[in-house]
Amino acid sequence: MDKEKKSQIIIPISLIAMLISAIIGLYILLKVVPDYTFRYTVIGVLLPLPTTMCISLSHFIREYILLLLPIIVLSSAAAIALPFIMKNKNILAKAYVIITCMFILLVVFYTFALEIPMVKTRKMIMKLDGISSEEADKKIDKVIDEAHKKYKYR
Repeated sequence: MDKEKKSQIIIPISLIAMLISAIIGLYILLKVVPDYTFRYTVIGVLLPLPTTMCISLSHFIREYILLLLPIIVLSSAAAIALPFIMKNKNILAKAYVIITCMFILLVVFYTFALEIPMVKTRKMIMKLDGISSEEADKKIDKVIDEAHKKYKYR
């Protein structure tokens, strides 16, 4: 298979993977992060820098979504139109693969950034109270449920 045909296959696959990872990333930032922010506020855990960055990015996107929407739409349109305009599709295919990998890495980063403080909190409770992992999870969930009821968060 020559480079031109490979590029014709790689570009649409990269665009689809980019779209899926962008949707998952936005879902995490817009729906999951606020819940974790509430959890961490209730528990009172000290957050590491990656988690703080993730929460800040989520807040920024939720605050300025109307200003970011035209940028997102124009960027998406450019990414779709570029293969029809550019002559050298080999360079474009490589760029799309790299950009897609960065999108996927961001989704992985968001996931780990949110879960690491919860794991550390569980380990700390297990160590201090001398209880099992399941009991520590139940204790954390109980504190969070009480806060949900108190502040009517959900």
